[in-house]
Amino acid sequence: MGSMSWIHWLVFLGATAVLCATLYPGARILQRAGFSPWWVALCLIPGGVFVCYLLLAFVPWPALDERRTEA
Repeated sequence: MGSMSWIHWLVFLGATAVLCATLYPGARILQRAGFSPWWVALCLIPGGVFVCYLLLAFVPWPALDERRTEA
């Protein structure tokens, strides 16, 4: 009972793969928008994804501000 069965390991590895496959692209998107990629850590907290959506929807994007000043 102390050791994990192979099904538990399979679920753990699958969840880790899904987590890595979603957090890395999210961090890259935030970085390109001009935000710190560490904001993706909010997605690990329950309800944090909603906060990220609000951030992206209503906060001015630093990357867009830079483009407006260049033009």
